[in-house]
Formats: sequence, structure tokens, C-alpha cells
Amino acid sequence: MTDGKIALNENGWIVVADGGKALFLRNEGDRQFPNLIVFRVEENENLQNRELTETQFAVDLAKLLYEYAQKGDFGELILVANPSTLGTIRGELHQEVSGRIVGEFAKDLTNHPISEIEKIVLA
Repeated sequence: MTDGKIALNENGWIVVADGGKALFLRNEGDRQFPNLIVFRVEENENLQNRELTETQFAVDLAKLLYEYAQKGDFGELILVANPSTLGTIRGELHQEVSGRIVGEFAKDLTNHPISEIEKIVLA
């Protein structure tokens, strides 16, 4: 878990998630002057059994991150999610993904503007 802000290299990723939505952000700036761009949004369409679908959404998100890691799409990753979702994702991550994590924030920021996420997460 990270208490302070983190510097993220160019093309580093931040995934901001809750149990039903995930924003994939890429730093198109650099460590000193970050510029976060949303390049993918995942949403959980089925919220009938909220607890079960939140868990499955987090599991699916971990699998998706592994697919991206296998292709070498990111070198650094910051995970930002509400505590229960973060715990589920963390438990499902392949070592190839977890080895690229440079920070984690147990906060729900999915409905915050990108500029606010940048201020909260990045140094």
C-alpha cells in the first residue's frame, strides 16, 4: 500500500477501479510532467447479485492485466481501487503483473475527473 504520491514513467499505467467500472490510464507525459489519458473503460453490465459480480469483475480485470503484461504493453502499474476490490484484484494477479506494480491506493476514485486522480496519485 502506498501512503504518498508516486512518480510514473512515460507509458506507465494507472488502473482505477471499483466493483463495476475500471478506467485504464496511460501516462503520455513523463515523471516530472505527467499527462494521463484514458485509453480503455471497462464496465460491469450485470449488477443483479452485486457482491458476486463485483468479485467476478475484479477477477476478470486481473486476467485482462495479465494479457496486457504478456504483450509487454506496460512496464509500470499503479492500482487504485476501493479496499475490497483492491484486495480481490491483488489476490488474483499473476506474478508478471504484480512485479510491475509501483504503487497501490485503497481509494475509490472511479468517478473523479482525471485531473483530480493525477493530483491524488502522482508526484
